[in-house]
Amino acid sequence: MKKLAVAVLISLMVAGADAMAAPSLTLVITCNPGGQGSKIEGKGTYALDPGCTYNGTTFSVTVKGSHPPQVTGSQDTTGGGAYDVTLVGIYGTFNPCQASMSWTDANNNPQVTVTRNLMDQVVRQ
Repeated sequence: MKKLAVAVLISLMVAGADAMAAPSLTLVITCNPGGQGSKIEGKGTYALDPGCTYNGTTFSVTVKGSHPPQVTGSQDTTGGGAYDVTLVGIYGTFNPCQASMSWTDANNNPQVTVTRNLMDQVVRQ
């Protein structure tokens, strides 16, 4: 019994040593950027541990109160620690808005990290 307990303790210590930091993802929303009508911009930064692969970030908006939810979005895959997506040809009130980062961990497992903004975003025509 004593040997089993020691083996479990060693296993937990090794697993803890391999643990990676949580990925980070920020989101800044600008309605009608530069005074332009029918546009909403979502941009921000992200960080991943070494050994992880960035696959892209999708910025999406949902028409407030729509049933079923009417969602539109677009993806940025340029990388470099930042993303910038502008949705055009839309106007109205949107809530929620979110950024979803797709990435692959060091063990080649697909992952998704989401940052959501629950404030009304009003885009003028």
